[in-house]
Amino acid sequence: MPVSKPVQSISNTRSSATAFQEEASVVTGQQKAEAAARSLLSRTGASTSWCVVKQGAHGATLASKDAATGAITVHQSPGFK
Repeated sequence: MPVSKPVQSISNTRSSATAFQEEASVVTGQQKAEAAARSLLSRTGASTSWCVVKQGAHGATLASKDAATGAITVHQSPGFK
């Protein structure tokens, strides 16, 4: 899947990010949603403080980064049936 320049630089230019799991995987190289979310928040020069990786019917992963400590917290939201 080709990735546009805005998607490649998303974590360096936005305070928040939302991406489908496939997009997040292409940008970060991480196949799992939690790992991709952590990677987006950990990129060098990133100003992103939280991100959501959408997983369709499987739910979503929300990750947030504490501005003071840099600690990343991850929450899973289940999919709907």
